[in-house]
Amino acid sequence: MIQIKKLTKVYPNGYELFKELDLFIGENEFVFLVGPSGSGKSSLLNIFFLLESITSGYVYIDNVCLNHLKSYQIPYLRRNIGFVFQDFKLLLNRSVFENVAYALRILNFSRRQISSQVRQVLDLVGLQHRIYDISGNLSGGEQQRLCIARAIVNNPAILLADEPTGNLDPDASEEIIQLLSKINARHTTVLVATHDQMIVNKMRKRVVVLNKGTIIRDQQFGTYAEVLSV
Repeated sequence: MIQIKKLTKVYPNGYELFKELDLFIGENEFVFLVGPSGSGKSSLLNIFFLLESITSGYVYIDNVCLNHLKSYQIPYLRRNIGFVFQDFKLLLNRSVFENVAYALRILNFSRRQISSQVRQVLDLVGLQHRIYDISGNLSGGEQQRLCIARAIVNNPAILLADEPTGNLDPDASEEIIQLLSKINARHTTVLVATHDQMIVNKMRKRVVVLNKGTIIRDQQFGTYAEVLSV
C-alpha cells in the first residue's frame, strides 16, 4: 500500500533529514510513527501526501510511483488519501455540514450524493447532532472528529493523521483513537504520527520509531517505552 525505497531528503540549507530510508506499510495496517521532535514524522506524512518533495529514492502509494507524477495527476492521487492535519484547517465560520461537504464539492459530487455521504460520515464520527452548528463553536475533541470526517468522507484507502490527539485531554484522545481504530476496521490503512504514549501503549499496534531521520525500531504489537529503549 505504502512503500519507500532508499528515500533521501536534503533541504536547501544542506540539512539531511532522511538518508536511504526504507519502509513498507501493507494494506489495512494500523501503524504508529513515533520519535522525538524533529525526527521526521510529519515530513514523512507530508511526502506521502505530496506536500513535500524528496531528493532521491522512490515513493509508492498503491503501486503508483510518486516520483513521476505530473502536477495535474496529484489531485487524483489525493482522492485516495485522507489527511488529518495537526492544526485542523477547518472553516471555523462554516457549519459542520459545510466543512465536510466542501471536500466533495471539489470532486463534483451531486447534491444528493453530498447530502448522503456527509450524513453517513458524521454519524460514524458521532457528530450527526451538530450537523448545522458552526464548527468554531465545537470543542477540541469535536473539531478533531470533524477533521477525521472530512478526511474520510470520500472513503480513501489510506488515512494519514498527524498528532491527532496532540491538543486533547485524555478522554477526548481515547475517543479519537477508538474512532481511528473503527476506521481501520473498515479496511482503511491508517498511519498515525504521535507523541501520545498512552494511546500507543493501549493499542499495541505496529510501531515504527524514527530518530534523526532513521528508522531505529519497527515492532509489531509495540509500546512507546519498548520502541524508545534502544
